[in-house]
Amino acid sequence: MTAIPPYPGLRPFQPEEAHLFFGREAQVEDMLARLEAHRFLAVVGTSGCGKSSLVRAGLIPALEQGFLSHAQPNWRMAITRPGSDPFANLTEALLQDSALGPERHAEDAVALLEAILRRGPLGLEEAVAESYLPEGTNLLLLVDQFEEIFRYRQQTAQRDDADAFVSLLLAATQSGPSRVPIYVVITMRSDFIGDCALFAGLPEAINDSQFLTPRLTRDEYHDAIVEPAKAANGHLSEMLVNRLLNDLRGEPDQLPVLQHLLMRMWTQASSHDAMRELSLRDYESAGGLAGALSKHCDDILAGLEADQQRIAAVLFRALCERGMDQRDTRRPVKLGDVAAIAEVEAEAAKPVVDAFRGEGRHFLMPPISTPLEAETLLDISHESLIRHWQTLNAWVEAEAESARQYQRLEDVAERHQKGAAELWRGVDLHHAQQWKEREAPTPAWAARYGDAYPLAMAFLEQSDTEEKAQQAQREEEQKRTLEQARELAETQKARADEQSRAARRFQIVAIVIGVLLLATMGVAIYARYQQNIATKAQQQAERDKRQAWCQDTFAKVSSNR
Repeated sequence: MTAIPPYPGLRPFQPEEAHLFFGREAQVEDMLARLEAHRFLAVVGTSGCGKSSLVRAGLIPALEQGFLSHAQPNWRMAITRPGSDPFANLTEALLQDSALGPERHAEDAVALLEAILRRGPLGLEEAVAESYLPEGTNLLLLVDQFEEIFRYRQQTAQRDDADAFVSLLLAATQSGPSRVPIYVVITMRSDFIGDCALFAGLPEAINDSQFLTPRLTRDEYHDAIVEPAKAANGHLSEMLVNRLLNDLRGEPDQLPVLQHLLMRMWTQASSHDAMRELSLRDYESAGGLAGALSKHCDDILAGLEADQQRIAAVLFRALCERGMDQRDTRRPVKLGDVAAIAEVEAEAAKPVVDAFRGEGRHFLMPPISTPLEAETLLDISHESLIRHWQTLNAWVEAEAESARQYQRLEDVAERHQKGAAELWRGVDLHHAQQWKEREAPTPAWAARYGDAYPLAMAFLEQSDTEEKAQQAQREEEQKRTLEQARELAETQKARADEQSRAARRFQIVAIVIGVLLLATMGVAIYARYQQNIATKAQQQAERDKRQAWCQDTFAKVSSNR
């Protein structure tokens, strides 16, 4: 019983694993017919439908076994990806022992071969012809993840390079008979099919020889699940197989997730018995189809130290890219570049990479058997990791938002330098400062999104200095305003106090006047009263006088009688 899982996980099947590749036999026959007719084959399909595995473990073994009837009996194979340097990657692939390597072993082989490839559209044919391969040999060139050429053309200034690379591929399959026929196969996500119109001749070539990868039927899924386990002396219970088939629901992008789940169950299952038995208990323990991948990655992340977790976040954010069309794609990056972004030595990043590419953990490439160096190109095994690992999905979203913030900052900084924009202030500056504090951007990180990092940081610093100066000025003005208000308040208080004292004095005067007025009135009344008494006394005296006169006169009259 083998200890190596018969399921590859997220990575694609390799040619040497053809004995574990099931469920695609009819599709391989269709691909062979199209390739034989045109020597060019575009294998197109949604992300996660199994394009790479279909070519590597289906088509390539079929070619090596002689199923392309009109071809030469022997094959040389070169497998490449456009990546960030299509010609350099193609040169490296052609110099492998499986391709032109045995015939090109000079010290300057790399520079010489790349120069030949860059001569023009016939560069690949010339390179093959000058390699003097043995009689009866064909060359198959597989350009996997062909959609990377669109990103390369869009994001670099090397549009001519991209155009030349595509012309090289097309010309190699459109020329007449040659001693060493060249066959070209590309794999490409179907959502990039419209972008092919960017390259002259590519839409026509794809129209003639496109193979749109169909989704597996339930029976084909059954074979893909059950047969690899049988080949490795294992067995899946019928209940588990039915549960897997029901959970798949025929979705075309579930193959990598399914392969990871099966690999996870296989490695976790007991291997003490002669035959390894997988059951529903293993399925549930692994997290099920929906959660196994995310759970596994989170478990690995949780097992890292705090700083290693930070490096892991930097690593995966650097390995993924969200385009302006909101499509998430892989973005291979060198280990040394990851270390520079994280501001650590490459040695510190190696354990983090190894944690995600160890046995049973095929989340990163290259495989664990490949030693890591600063120049080692890292890549995630499959884009389905972005969709199904929730933590990574959040990292990708955060990276995209951070990139947008930085690119906007750099754009405004460049326009400010030209006198076409003002320094940031207010909300814009506040958000930029929060972003800088949260993301701690480094020159290595910024180089991915622009080329004016010092200018952008200087602009942000200048904006902050100006904002602080204006804030200090506003605070000084506010202080002066408050001082003036205080002085005015004190003046008004003093005036109010004076008015209050005046009012009290007025009240006192009024009271005094009132009292005097009352006293005067009292004196006047009293004087009037006394005057009345005197008048009455005078009147009484006059009456008494008249009465006395009358009595006296009466007395005199009486005596005279």
